[in-house]
Amino acid sequence: MILSGTAFAQKTILMPQQAFENLAAWLTANDYVATSSKKQYDKGYVVSYDYAIPARKAKPIETYNQALLASNKIAYSSMIKKKGFYADKQERIAYGEKNSQNIIFGAHKERDYNLQYFRDPKDSTMRYVYTLVWYSSNDENNSWQSKKDGDEELIKGSIYLFYGKDPAWERAHRVTGRATIINPDGTVTEIDDLKGLEADLNSLSDGLSSMVVSSSDGVDSVVVNGQTVKYWKNLAKKYSANEPEPKNSAEFLTQLNNLRAAFKNAKDQYRWGFQSQLRRNLQTGIANKIIKLCKNHGSLLNAEEKKFCANTLSKMKKDTDDDYLQSLLDLTARSMSR
Repeated sequence: MILSGTAFAQKTILMPQQAFENLAAWLTANDYVATSSKKQYDKGYVVSYDYAIPARKAKPIETYNQALLASNKIAYSSMIKKKGFYADKQERIAYGEKNSQNIIFGAHKERDYNLQYFRDPKDSTMRYVYTLVWYSSNDENNSWQSKKDGDEELIKGSIYLFYGKDPAWERAHRVTGRATIINPDGTVTEIDDLKGLEADLNSLSDGLSSMVVSSSDGVDSVVVNGQTVKYWKNLAKKYSANEPEPKNSAEFLTQLNNLRAAFKNAKDQYRWGFQSQLRRNLQTGIANKIIKLCKNHGSLLNAEEKKFCANTLSKMKKDTDDDYLQSLLDLTARSMSR
C-alpha cells in the first residue's frame, strides 16, 4: 500500500509522539519523574517531565533519542548538541498565548540535547517540537549535587512536547505596508511587506530609549528577554528616516555604500536566532531604500558605475538568510546591469 504525502507525514509524526508518550508513561510508572507539567492554552499546549534515572536502567532514554533521530528526515528544523561541544549554540522555543513565553535549550555544556521540529500535516501554521535533554550526575557542576563515594550514577534531564502556532508563519503573514520590486523586464511591482517595518526601525532608536545604555563607541545595549543585545542606535535611526536625493553619481555611490554598510552591520549585530525578526525588519527597510535609490536615480550612473553597483548588490545576498531579500537584491542587481 502506497501512502499519500500527507498520510505518510501524519504516520511519521506519530512516531515521536508515540515514543514521547511511551517514555512519559515509563517514567511515571517507575517513579522516575522529579517534576511534571501540562499547560493548555488557546490552540496549543506544552507537556514536560524532569527525570532522574539510575544509569543502569536508562536505556529508554536512548530509545527515545533514536526515535527522534529516525524522524529527523521529515523535521523542518532541528538542533542536536553533544556535551562538550558548541557551548554557545542555543535554541529558544516560543510557546503560550501569542508565543509570549519561551524556553532556552543548549545553555549547559555538560548536557546532550536533541530538538526536532515538525509541521502539523493537518495545519501548516502549527508545529510540534520534541525536546530531549540528558546528562550524568557525575558531570554536575555544583559540588553539593555531584556524585559522592558510594552514590549510584544517575541520568538526569527533561523531555518536552510543544504544540502551537509556528512563530515563523506568524512573522511571514503580518502584512500592511508596501514594498517595491524592480522586475527583470524593468517594470515595477508593489507588494505587501512585513507589518510594522517603520515602527520596528523607530523602536531601535527611540522606543527602547528607556532601556538603553549608551556607550562612547556608538554601540548601544538593550536587554531583550533577559539577554543584553548590542546594536548601532545611530545607524538604525539614520536609516529609518528619508535620505536626501542624490544629485550626481558620487552622491549616489556614497548613499549606496552607506546602505550596504548598514545592511552588513544588521547581520553582525543581530546574528543570534532570537534576534532574527529585528534583523529581518531592519534589513528589509534598508533593502527597500536601495531599491528606491536604484529605481529613481540609477540614471545618474554611467555603464561602468552601474556594473559596479550590480556586482555590489549581488555580493550583498550572502549577508542575509532571507530568501525574499536575496531575490530582491538579485532582481535589483539585474535591473542595474542592463
